[in-house]
This record gives sequence, structure tokens and C-alpha cells, in this order.
Amino acid sequence: MGQDALDRDALKAFAVRLMGVYGGAVLAQMVDLGARTGLTATLADAPGTSDELAERAGLQPRYVEEWLGAMVTGGIVTHDAGVFTLPPEHAACLVGDSFYNTSAMARAIANGNQHNGVLADAFREGGGIAYGDQPGDIVGLLDAMGRARYDTFLVDAYLTVDDELVRLLRDGADVCDVGCGAGHATNLIAQAYPEASVVGVDRNPDALEAARAEAAEMGLDNVRYEVADAADLETGSLDVVTAFDVIHDLSHPRETIAAIAGALRPGGTFLLYDASAPSDLDAQAELPWATMMYGISVNACLANALAGGEDAEGWGPMYPRAGVEQALAEAGFELAGVHPVKGDPMNALYVARR
Repeated sequence: MGQDALDRDALKAFAVRLMGVYGGAVLAQMVDLGARTGLTATLADAPGTSDELAERAGLQPRYVEEWLGAMVTGGIVTHDAGVFTLPPEHAACLVGDSFYNTSAMARAIANGNQHNGVLADAFREGGGIAYGDQPGDIVGLLDAMGRARYDTFLVDAYLTVDDELVRLLRDGADVCDVGCGAGHATNLIAQAYPEASVVGVDRNPDALEAARAEAAEMGLDNVRYEVADAADLETGSLDVVTAFDVIHDLSHPRETIAAIAGALRPGGTFLLYDASAPSDLDAQAELPWATMMYGISVNACLANALAGGEDAEGWGPMYPRAGVEQALAEAGFELAGVHPVKGDPMNALYVARR
């Protein structure tokens, strides 16, 4: 199409929108920098001038000045007569232990930008990038993205969505947390239900070292960790299996769900915390987080899944709820309920029975 055939108003409107897109991407990097340098936490402690903030944070004034420019024009920080302030509502989303603190997502976005060249090769040639080969501390990042949410909701909300699940846990169930990562959720289950025997399995030995260290700090004697995946589970050996925000990352999610079904005893319960998007792409476009999650998937979730071979499926975090329910049914599960996830509108809690 020639330039003369273009709708100039539409062209200008889209060009302006792209500037906003690029600005948002850069702002995510600035959020990550603020977290890495402690500058955001310094601002959250008290307002200050650019020089005062630089001195309090132990940083170079000129960098701080420019960073503040990005944060003010991006609507994160306010200023008045040269004094910069991080509003408390903004601070709650950027620092501290609250589940509202989503600054780890900015770190995930910054990580993804570091391997675009490798991703471009994967687009052309196939394959993927396993988590262990992705830039940055992936174990720490994944832990940071879920830790506060599990601290707030896991025991009192997620594990109590189903009465039979609660009964099994209280009665001393044999429990396995599949894809446990650094094990924080696993350890919280073991702590809340001391009669249960809990094992966390993951293929990353570094993550399991972190899980064991935390279990020791918590004084837990009813939890252990093994380098394994669901395919290694003994048939008919478990009463409860959990999988928190992990199945969509796997190369063969349907095979994993089938293996979990085989590992459960009759009447056993599978608690699956995972994707719950609508099936229609136009409906997904109405969700405020859809673009972000598709991008995170390309950078991390799907890239990890497709590293598992030519037959890898990989769901990604925008996989539809209908597809998850179908996979559970194909594995022989009866769906006992699908529940919203407090603190995480992007996913659902699926309770399935053998």
C-alpha cells in the first residue's frame, strides 16, 4: 500500500499509541531498577529532593535525577517544589511484603528483554529456552512472584475451597506438591497440617536446596524434597496432589495431569492452581492483564515448555479454562469445583477427584 492511501489520522493515532507502549516498557525497566537499587524503598520511607534521595540511597545523584524524571512522567511518583513523593497506595504495589507488591513482574519483563536474540532464533528454528538457561535468578524470581500471595491466602483460602481436601489434609494425607520450585507453598502446607506427610518434587536441584533450607528454618519434620517430576510418582501412593501455577509451564501438561491421576488413590484430590482465560481471543482482549501475560509467556513460560522437544505442547498462562477442564476429564478426573483465586484474577483453583 502506498503512503498516499494511508489514513493519516489513524496513522498518527497509532504512532502516539506506540509511544505509550514503548514508554510503558521503559517504565517497567525503571520499576525494576528502583527495586534493585533500593531507590523505590527509599522513596517509600519518606519524600525528598533528588539529591536527598540519592544520598539516603547511596546512589549517584545524576542517575537518580533522570530516574525520577521517568517515574514522575510515568505517573508513579509525584513532585512538588522539587520534593518527590511516592504515594502510599503506589508504594503498596512496589515495596514490602504485601501481595499487592508486583514489582517482581517488572523483573520478569526486564529478564525477557535480555534474550530476544535467542528467542528470535527459536521463532525461526523451533525449540525453546529452559528456565535454567534463562537470564537472571529464575528460582528467586518465581519465588518472589508468588511468596506474599501464598503467605496471605494459601492456608486460609486456597486449601479450604473444598471440605474433602481439608479432611484429607487434617487426617494425615500423603501429599505431593508437583513443580514445587523453591518450596514456599509446600512448606506452608506442611506447617499448617503437621499430621500430613508432604513431598515437594521439582526438576531443579537449586530450587530444592532453597526449599530444604527454608523447611529447616521453619523446623518442619513432615516435608521432604526430591528431584523428580510427576512421571516419577508411584502409582496409587498419594491422597492429595497440588500444582501451583506450574502446569502451564510444562512441556507435556496433559501427560503430567495423567501421571498425577495415576499417582492418586481412589477418592484422592488434585488441587490445580492454573490458567483460566476465556477461549475467545476477543474476550481475552478485554482482560487488562492479557497482553502482559502473553508477553511473559513468550519470554518465559512457553519458552521453557518448548525446550522439551519437538512434541512439546506448552499451554502458557493464557490457556483457556475450557481446555484445562477438558484435560482433567481426559485424565479420568471428576471436576468437583472451579474457584476464583484470591489475589490473582488471572488464574483459577480447580478441584478434581479420582
